Amino acid sequence: FPDLEVFKNECDLSYDITSLYTFKQPVSPHLAFKMADQIFLNKQRVLDKVKVLDKEFDFILVEGAGGIGVPIYEDTDDFYMTKDLINDCADCVISVLPSKLGAISDAIVHQDYVNQNVSVNNFLIMNRYTDSYIEKDNQMTIEKLTNKTVYTFEEHATYENFSEAFLKQLIGVKNELHTTT
Repeated sequence: FPDLEVFKNECDLSYDITSLYTFKQPVSPHLAFKMADQIFLNKQRVLDKVKVLDKEFDFILVEGAGGIGVPIYEDTDDFYMTKDLINDCADCVISVLPSKLGAISDAIVHQDYVNQNVSVNNFLIMNRYTDSYIEKDNQMTIEKLTNKTVYTFEEHATYENFSEAFLKQLIGVKNELHTTT
């Protein structure tokens, strides 16, 4: 579980804290549930876990395995999507964008989906940014087309390298979980 290993190593957080469900195969969440024997999504358990973490930590990062348009779980008559989890418990979304060729299209499609399906604000951050000519142009173009600031995160950077402007925006997000019952 590479992402969980990062949380374990960088943040000293155990699997018990960082994960409710783990699966053997690296497939989309809904398919992992299908392939697992007798494991079902308990949405209330997920939301309760977020509330517990919210009381313990300043920030909670919930990774959208596969992206914002991915189904987490397939029930008999519908899907529980990443957007549903966001709408159920998130204060904001950090949209991680590629920086290379294809970034503009990915960003526009992603932002359109967010605008139509997500009830909270999102921040755009371009990952693995190397400050190349194409990346600078991608950043400027995405900002113009989305009317949003695109923050950058350099390749091989650590949490200490987030821009002060990005952190100020993130800290400014109002936490609604304490007031929700």
